[in-house]
Formats: sequence, structure tokens, C-alpha cells
Amino acid sequence: MCLRRVGLGCLVLSLAAAAAAGEGGALASRIRRLAGELARPERSALAERELRSLCWHATRPGAEAERRLAAATLVALLEAEATPPAVKAGVVERLGAIGRAEAVPALARRLADRELREASRRALERNPSAEASRALRQGLATRDAGFRAALAQALGARRDAASVPLLVPLVDSPDETLRLAAVEALARIGDPTAIPALRAAMARRRVSPGARRRVGAAYVALAAAVATRGERRAAVQMYGDLLKGTAAERAAALLGLGRAGGTAALPALLEALDGDDRRLRGAAAQALAAVPGSEATKAVAARARKAGPALKATLLDVLAARGDPAGLGVALSAAGHAESAVRLAAIRAAGAMRSAAAAPRLIELVRYTAGAERAAAESALRRIPGKQVTLAIVEALAASEPDARRVLVRVLGARGDPDCLTPLRDAASDPDPAVRAEARRALSQLGHGEPDAPKPKPVEPRQP
Repeated sequence: MCLRRVGLGCLVLSLAAAAAAGEGGALASRIRRLAGELARPERSALAERELRSLCWHATRPGAEAERRLAAATLVALLEAEATPPAVKAGVVERLGAIGRAEAVPALARRLADRELREASRRALERNPSAEASRALRQGLATRDAGFRAALAQALGARRDAASVPLLVPLVDSPDETLRLAAVEALARIGDPTAIPALRAAMARRRVSPGARRRVGAAYVALAAAVATRGERRAAVQMYGDLLKGTAAERAAALLGLGRAGGTAALPALLEALDGDDRRLRGAAAQALAAVPGSEATKAVAARARKAGPALKATLLDVLAARGDPAGLGVALSAAGHAESAVRLAAIRAAGAMRSAAAAPRLIELVRYTAGAERAAAESALRRIPGKQVTLAIVEALAASEPDARRVLVRVLGARGDPDCLTPLRDAASDPDPAVRAEARRALSQLGHGEPDAPKPKPVEPRQP
């Protein structure tokens, strides 16, 4: 009985292996057939679609053996001398989609083939294996400057740190295309060791305006990458270089300083707010909003106290973006400014700081102002959490005029605090019809329906 079971198990395994081999043979045969049809104009488009679908299916999870078989079949077609050039081009494209390390040697050899080298470069760029990066680095030895530029771009796209020593010398190439490709690749890789090379490229004279813009953009990108790596001091030095550049570079530098410079960047950012360039002022304001810490908030608030109306409104918007209650004092003070734009910015800032200490002043603004300022104060009160704020609004209801009561009732409904229900029910009987309507609308939004609607009496069953 045991021998019979062993024999049956071996038979099952043999049949499974034969089935798998048969399926593998069918896959390879189908790939070869479709690849051959790529050379037939009347069939090439359909064959290319079918081959692409077949290869993508082979990359599904759990089908690694199938993918390897498909890749091996494609590699064999690429290496065969009898394969027509049109077929090889299609095969290279498919290897770019499904190839791994097993496809690299065949693709690397095609980097020397003028007809297939660009397709092979793209395929290697997409290949996730370390061997593909090595092949691209080795390809940089070519003397063709245009193709070296393309290889540099591929290495940059792969963020290949090992290629940095090979790319740095290319930054001094007399060929502008190669030089720019190396600069941009180094920026994408983001290695701090490339900083001196790109700094030299920034200082290079006699370059076209377009090339200068691309170098500047690459330097900005490298500075951001260096900051992301935690090399903040080096990044700040780079942003300092950019502050001497074009307007676009200065704007990018200000934004970068806001993210990487910390409080040490505050003097430069505050100074930029006084300039004539609107774009630089906007960048400085955005950067000031990003500098972390209450010390930065206090510096912005101190500058806002002394600023003229236009700058004061801008700095209040910065304080609103920061949302730090450390700036609340200047916001509440500016809420009484002579200029409407400043008052509105101050009210927005007070709401953004979400501090209960702002509630009394905002309630006062709802009660004694109108129009845009009342609307801004209403919006601010909606944003500030806490039972203390709700109770302050409720307390102000009785002493307010009808228009103000209507707004305060609307604020209570928007806050959704359970403590709002009783005052809202009281407001539903207010002498003013607009206040009553607002209270009933608020109660309905809170799921408490019409408070005055009588409840239907239950129907009693008849006695027989």
C-alpha cells in the first residue's frame, strides 16, 4: 500500500512537471511567433499589442518563473543573428518592461549598436537591478557626446549615487548638451559631493540664457535634496549663493531658507518683504510661514507691529498660516486698525490661531460691525474649539441686537456643541423672525428638527 502511494505521488509530480514544461514551451513559442510578426507591416501593430499584453501578464505577482522564461526567450531572440532589426527593436522594448538582471548583458551589448542603443538605454533605465546601473555607468565611456548625455540622464533618473564621480568631470565638458545633462543628473541624484561642481557651473560665463536657467534650476534642486538628507548647513550655503542669482533663483532660495534655515534665516526673509519685487515678497511670506518655532512667530509679530498697512496685512496673513497663538496679541490689536484690509487679515489670523482668548474680541466684532468684518469674525468663531467659547457666545446672545443674534445663533449651530441645544431652543422663540428661522435651521442641522412641532398622540386600540 505504501509503495503504491509513493508511486502515485511520483506520477502526480511527473504529470505536473510535464504540464508546467508544456505551458512554458507554449509561452516561449507564442512569444517567438508574435516577435516574428513584428517584422510584417500588416501584422506588426496587432502583434506588438499582443506581445506587450503577454509580457505584462508574466510580471504578475506569483509568476516569477513565467517572467524569467519570457525574459530568457526575448534575450535569445535579441542575441540571435537571424533576428531582423525590426524584431530586435520590439524585443528590447519588451525587455525594458519585464527584464531584470538576466537581461542586462544582452542590453548592455546593444549600447554599442547605433540602431538599438537608445531603446537599450531606456530599457536599462527601467531595469530595477544593480547590474543595469553598472552597465549604464560603463556605457559612459563612449566618445559620442550626445549619447553620453542620454546615459547621464538615465543615471540621474535612477538616482545612482555610484555614478557621481563619473558625472562630475562631465560638468566641465565643452559640449553644452553633455554638460547640462550631467548637471541635471547630479541634481536629481542629490549627493552633497556634487555641490562644488554645480557651484562652478553656476559661475560659468559665456553660456546661453536657456542653459543658465537650467543650471540654476538644477542648483535649486540639489539644494533641496541636500536639505532633505539633513545637510542643512550646506543647503543654507547653497541658498545663499542663489540669493545672488536671478529673480526666480532668489525666490526659490527664500523658500528653501524657510524650510532649512531655521530662525537664522529670519533676517533675510523679513528684509525680502520690504523689496519691490512682488514675487520675492510672496516667496518670503511663504517661507516665513514655514520657519518652525514660536521664536519665528514672535519675530513676525514684532515686525507686524511696526509695519505699514500693506506689509502689516501680509505679516498677519503669515501669522494666520503659522497658526501659533504666540502671535495673537498683535492680531487682536490690529483688528481695530484704520485700514479695512488690515482688520480683515487680523480677524482671519485670530481665527487661525484657534485660541479661546480671541473669543471675546471676535464676539464683540460680530455684535458691533457689519459686512465683511462681521462675516470674518463669524468664520473665526466657528474655528475656535472649546466649551468656554460656546458659553461666551451664549452669554452674548441676550445683550445683542437682532442682526448680531442671528449671526451668533448661526455660529452656535455650526459649532455643534451639545451645550448649544438649550439656547438654540430658546432662540427658536425669539421675537425676531430672522433669529427664530436661524435657530430652527440650526436645530434641524443638529438633528433636533422643529422644536415647536407637536408630537402625534399614539392611537389607542379599540375595545371590543
